[in-house]
Amino acid sequence: MLDSLGNAYFSLGQYAKAIEHHDQALVIALEIGLRDLEGSTLGSLGNAYDALGQHDKAIAHHSQSLAIKREIGDRPGESKSLGNLGLAYTSLGQHDKAIMHNEQALVISREIGDRMGEGKRLGGLGLTYSSLGQCDKAITHYDQALVIAREVGGRQLEGQCLGNIGTEYDSLGQFDKAITHYDQALVIAREFGNRMDEGKRLDNLGISYCHLEHYADAITHHDQALAIARELGDRQLEGHVLGNLGNAYASLEQFDKAITHFEQALVIAREIGDRMSEGASLGNLGTTYRSLERHADAMELCDQALVIAREIGDRQLEGQCLGDIGDVHYCLGQYDKAITHHDQALVIAREIGDQRLGDQILVNIGNVHRALGHGSTPPLPQRVEVLD
Repeated sequence: MLDSLGNAYFSLGQYAKAIEHHDQALVIALEIGLRDLEGSTLGSLGNAYDALGQHDKAIAHHSQSLAIKREIGDRPGESKSLGNLGLAYTSLGQHDKAIMHNEQALVISREIGDRMGEGKRLGGLGLTYSSLGQCDKAITHYDQALVIAREVGGRQLEGQCLGNIGTEYDSLGQFDKAITHYDQALVIAREFGNRMDEGKRLDNLGISYCHLEHYADAITHHDQALAIARELGDRQLEGHVLGNLGNAYASLEQFDKAITHFEQALVIAREIGDRMSEGASLGNLGTTYRSLERHADAMELCDQALVIAREIGDRQLEGQCLGDIGDVHYCLGQYDKAITHHDQALVIAREIGDQRLGDQILVNIGNVHRALGHGSTPPLPQRVEVLD
């Protein structure tokens, strides 16, 4: 019962409450010696910590779960634990370890003939390649997972794959294809009455419409997603949607509205202990204040975001924050400091294999060098967005 309550709170994005109930379930499992329940509960705790951006804790719990699953000979559970470790290592930007664990999980799923598990593990590999900025490889793996989902009638997995493929097309700038896939995923979410997935797909659609500069459509979809998040009490989704609404208003240069939404997202991130989203919200506020030429405020916020990125070991966020700080120095005409921060960001982008971030940082470095060479300040490139 306690473990089920934990799963329910997890589904609502209330991760602190999920951890509280899973911890109680773990105590009971240890007291009565139920190794299977102990292993499953450790895995659930790992997922909750991963969702909160506490990836080291997630890995510790998933590793304990994996050891138990191997001890009791639970091969499907072993595959699941390996896949969960792959997701956590992806979040940390340790992509080689992520790929290794996902591939081990995939081998087990194929050995035992678990087609649904095989589809999920292919999806996990897709997420890792997505994190690397290797959109084509990500799409290849998602497509394979999609074939399996349709073959076994796994409609919810099908919806997840369609949503993930949409995200890759959005990253590639193929926004019409992204919208097509998001629309198909939205149909499936509504078919199952899965309000959380429905909210996520509406939010995704809002992002793509924003990229197409269809801001009214973007805000409409984000507002619908926000209503669902609040209806469900899903605080994490609510925070993400508020952040994306902030991005839409910032694109419209309605900076007061953008700041209001980013600040609301920041409050939620701190309330639920989501350090990753807290860092992202601080970064978004920083770039908005930079647009308002409030450079001291922008620098302070970006510095706070950088501290969080380093505390939680989020290398992608760290690279983004360093780039943002470089942008502020650039606006102030402090070109040497701008180059120093952009160079540090570029090192991280290359270390974690994030091609999208690396390409944008190279553009920014080029702009600084042009400013140094010509004594003028060219337009500042837009901040790279990290999509949910």
